[in-house]
Amino acid sequence: MFDLILANGTVYDGTGTPGVIQDVGIRGEKIQVLGDLSTADAARRIDVGGKAVAPGFIDVHTHHNNEMDGGIVNIPDASNYLRQGVTTCVGGNCGGGAFPIGAHLEQVSGLEIRNNYAILVGCNAARNRVLREERPATAEELRQMCDLVRTGFDEGAIGLSSGVAYMPFLTVDELAAMSGVAADFGSFYASHIRNEGERLHESIAEVIEVCRRSGAAGEISHIKCYGRDNWGKSVQALELIHQARDQGLDVTADQYPYTGCFTGLAGSVFGQETQIRARRHGGLEALLSVPELRQAAEAHFHQRLATLDDGAGIILAPLEPQPEFQGKTLAEYLAEHPGDPFRTTVELCAGGHVSAIYLAMCEDDVVTYMRDDHVLVASDGHLRVFDKGCSHPRNFGTFPRVLARYVREQAVLTLEQAINKMTAMPAHRLGLRHRGRIAPGMVADITVFAPATVQDHATFREGNAYATGIDLVLLAGSIALQDDTPAARGYGRVLRRGEG
Repeated sequence: MFDLILANGTVYDGTGTPGVIQDVGIRGEKIQVLGDLSTADAARRIDVGGKAVAPGFIDVHTHHNNEMDGGIVNIPDASNYLRQGVTTCVGGNCGGGAFPIGAHLEQVSGLEIRNNYAILVGCNAARNRVLREERPATAEELRQMCDLVRTGFDEGAIGLSSGVAYMPFLTVDELAAMSGVAADFGSFYASHIRNEGERLHESIAEVIEVCRRSGAAGEISHIKCYGRDNWGKSVQALELIHQARDQGLDVTADQYPYTGCFTGLAGSVFGQETQIRARRHGGLEALLSVPELRQAAEAHFHQRLATLDDGAGIILAPLEPQPEFQGKTLAEYLAEHPGDPFRTTVELCAGGHVSAIYLAMCEDDVVTYMRDDHVLVASDGHLRVFDKGCSHPRNFGTFPRVLARYVREQAVLTLEQAINKMTAMPAHRLGLRHRGRIAPGMVADITVFAPATVQDHATFREGNAYATGIDLVLLAGSIALQDDTPAARGYGRVLRRGEG
């Protein structure tokens, strides 16, 4: 007797092999049997004929812990990921993991969440606890950072992350030492690399060097080629990854299927290090009053605008509704505010945190990365309250977009390849031994969708739009979503290291 049988679907087991029409028998939280179950008894039978039955999608790169609306603690019932077929999300990326990890995971465990949730411990967060200066750490300070990282793993973190682009004074020695702790736990180091544009290749080489010195596996986060002058560098970037793998290093990358990225406006247009120093002088207004800061920030500002079509490639996307400028390009905003564009932008940023979408990549590089066997799918997104403020479309459409645009419409990937990049590959990277595949004994996290109709709808200008065509999502055998509609309650759970 089964609790649930998914009947007549085309089952893609997650490993990259073609789909097979068969039934899936589920008892309790686990998949029990695959095959012909037409005569078997079940408390419930759902006919999924003509649909793809896949492992639940796993997003290795999100910022669900504490960003934007406050993350999972503030909006545990947000469904923008569940509606994409995502069953597991990993927060704490780009170096920003919560401290203490244990207390954070306990808090989330008490909530009714919509997706399974895991977290990485952050190099940036550990360094900020010990050292808030732009200098290399002493041996004692580095020992304290490593102790914090070790405690994070002990308390349940499943990996280590850094945001070197956001904290450019992090040294290779510091990263290698903290990654050595990850290696002690058989885990990995994920990095928002130092530079995704003109120094892309040397920044990838830095991650490889950290992995070589530490023994940790490596994950290059949201790999891209930023800026028109750097388009086409994807081929050599992948060659560096392949060379590292040929040398025995377990290095992979993840990407989102868009030509626009998203981050805070001030750090992007004035420079991260200059922004940090300005805030330590009392605020962004110091960019106007401190000569050495202004010189560095203004030079970076004009260079960045030139890279992004004089600001036409920057779409202002504040979290809180700002009808006077949200959705406008920076070029449009500056045209409406005559005067010194640098001063105007400083004043805009000083008035409150403003993020933006940067149309900085090209489709050819997106496709080149996507075709590679060692690049998996991830959103780099946030939990969002629907229709509040401006949203990058990746928050609502990443996984369905791959299935619709790059599988069905453009045949960049086969369906089984795309599913592999969303399931078994990320499960392997995260050490989730019981998820990411459809097989007897695996946890019944399952996503059922119609390959012919699954579709993302969010755009850069209209980012708040749910995907459609995700027919059924199971979390540990419970129906979390059916016919694009979430269940009345959440079935997600916290996944600590070793529990997945």
